[in-house]
Amino acid sequence: MRGEATKRFLVAALLLSLAARSMAHTDVPGKFALRVLTGLSQTRVSGSSKYEDQWNQELLSKIVEQNSIAPKSGRAFYLGAFLSYFLRPDYGLEAGLGFFKVDVPNTTSFHSEFTWTSGKKETKDAGWTGTGNLMVIPISLNGFGRWQKGKIEAYGSGGLTLFRNTFQSLALAGFSVSEVAYVQTTNPPETTVIQSVDALRVDLEIEKKSWLAVGANIGGGIDYRLTDKIGLTAGARYFLCPKKDFEWTWKPGIYDGIGNIVTDWEFTSINAKYAEAKTKPPLKVNPSFLQFGLGIKLSL
Repeated sequence: MRGEATKRFLVAALLLSLAARSMAHTDVPGKFALRVLTGLSQTRVSGSSKYEDQWNQELLSKIVEQNSIAPKSGRAFYLGAFLSYFLRPDYGLEAGLGFFKVDVPNTTSFHSEFTWTSGKKETKDAGWTGTGNLMVIPISLNGFGRWQKGKIEAYGSGGLTLFRNTFQSLALAGFSVSEVAYVQTTNPPETTVIQSVDALRVDLEIEKKSWLAVGANIGGGIDYRLTDKIGLTAGARYFLCPKKDFEWTWKPGIYDGIGNIVTDWEFTSINAKYAEAKTKPPLKVNPSFLQFGLGIKLSL
């Protein structure tokens, strides 16, 4: 009996030793983990708006004009943090907060062609660069999972994201004008029409506006544990946000012609409303972005 009991005790001790050893190698340092990352983000603001018109006046049989306004965003630095709560050793819930602000410059190409009743043609071309920016603050709630081997841990997560976005833009565009003067003589009695053409450089604007949108995010990365509490992390994540349309506002004011033929020309609110009605389509702003980052991981 004593030999049998001793044997059972040794087996139980061996199993307990193996279990303790296994638990010692399980990377569950705490209920929470915090990742803080910074890196580059790539946005997708693109597309164009066009203003097109055709008209005639006095000695001009046809005037055709066109503006193409095209914004394009690039890369910007991103800062983000993700707090994970472990429901089980290898999966749980994750809350994320991020921030980035990117410049969104725009380019305008303007072309106008004047055809006189004599058949002569005259053109005016110009190009300008404008400014703008987009700010995005994503707030996410995700589910996550992880896979460990030694000091290396791979993770993936995804879920819903609430976006707070802010966008504004300033641009320039051309607006063709014609100045007509009538000169009357008495000997012989006749009226002579003197007509000149030019194009105004007009200010356009999309006023600063903020809005909320619901989207999603998905991503993952790799952690390398330096100590039980501190590690390095690298990851990539895509944030998907719905697009939003913005209308350009043409600004009334006093402008000079690009050819310096007309000066102090009043571009009225009526002119502005007319031009806005012909500026299509609206500018589509897409706050979605791809983010790559490096940072630290803290096990709490």
